[in-house]
Amino acid sequence: MFSTLWFLIKSVCLIAVFALVVTMGGMVSIVIGPYSLSMTVGLFILCLFISVWLLLLIARALHALVTAPAALGRYNRKKAQKKGLQSLAYGLSAIAAGDVKAASHYTKNVVKYLKREDFGLSDLMEGLTARLKGDHVQMQRSFHSMMLHKETSFLGVKGLLQTAIDKKDYRYALILAEKAYAKHPDQAWIIRTLYELQLKTRHYEAALDTLKKAEKRKAINKSEAGHHKAALLLGQGEVAKAYKVAPISLPVGLAILDQWATENKRRKSIALIKRLWGENPHPDLMDYWIRYAPKKAVENTPIMISWIEDLYNQNADDASSALYTGESLLNIGQKDHAKRFIKQAVTQKTTVLACRLMYQVETDRYWIDQLATALPDKTWVCTKTGETFKDWTLQTDNGFVDCLVWGYPDAVKINPVFAPSGFLIAA
Repeated sequence: MFSTLWFLIKSVCLIAVFALVVTMGGMVSIVIGPYSLSMTVGLFILCLFISVWLLLLIARALHALVTAPAALGRYNRKKAQKKGLQSLAYGLSAIAAGDVKAASHYTKNVVKYLKREDFGLSDLMEGLTARLKGDHVQMQRSFHSMMLHKETSFLGVKGLLQTAIDKKDYRYALILAEKAYAKHPDQAWIIRTLYELQLKTRHYEAALDTLKKAEKRKAINKSEAGHHKAALLLGQGEVAKAYKVAPISLPVGLAILDQWATENKRRKSIALIKRLWGENPHPDLMDYWIRYAPKKAVENTPIMISWIEDLYNQNADDASSALYTGESLLNIGQKDHAKRFIKQAVTQKTTVLACRLMYQVETDRYWIDQLATALPDKTWVCTKTGETFKDWTLQTDNGFVDCLVWGYPDAVKINPVFAPSGFLIAA
């Protein structure tokens, strides 16, 4: 309504202006050679206005005619881009759903309608689809192409990193992780991935430096970082430094006890043994404990028995505490004293060693038969694979670092094998 009224007002004003111009007085004469033309001033102005309007109209038509091919090209490109972006959206949805056939179809459309210079989107789709199909050659090609575009260069690095880890090519993965870290040093997953790859490739010095940065940026919590640092220092023979970082770590504690034994640090050793035994008894702790027994206990059996039981009392409810105590008493010929502790151990946890020791104190065939179903004893267990080890080591044959814990194999929680954050929605 208002637009119609406004149009009528403009029309009335224009007619009024034209009427005013036409009625203007005076004459205008135009002489060209032998020809002359005379008209009123108003009519002259009106003719001049119409002539200019026609010239502008012709100029616009000519311009439209000349620029028509370019405009048509822009229209087609815009239409193709719309189709390409639509295919990209559908394609990503197909990849997320794991639909290889649909993903391949939409990827072809993306490549067809989107130019390669369009921020690397076509390379992105080809790479994701190739990953879904397991086409490693196309994956490598696409991710490398993505690295040529600043908008997708990081995604290209991340895709290559994921692929390298999947192929267990950890050295190449480390190079890519370093590139990713250089671009985004504050990304927690990048720091963590870089750290784990440095461990995998045995770059322990670099890993210690990365660990500090990871803790600072909260990619690894303080407690976990301290545990890792102690393990790395211990693995490199820096026992004293490792002990300062993690004084109640069992592998660190056993190592420092071995060092203190040569330095005759009896008092500190006894205090540490009690502390470690209260956390998680280990047979080596009992060996060190007996080593530091009072001199009079060597020739006085009751004193030695009391000394051994004193360590047991630091963790009297634990099955392994009772088991190692009973074994030690049995080793010094105290079968009667040992039986009580071994019986406690076998009641709480019927392990292989507990059954064997029970057979020694009772010589009952029943305990030999029990060996077939007995549980495995405490040992060093890999939290990544569940594999068992006789001694603690920093890195296993499978390449896992700082993953051994002292415990019952059937009770140790196994964590997923290392893998970095997934690549977009295709991981």
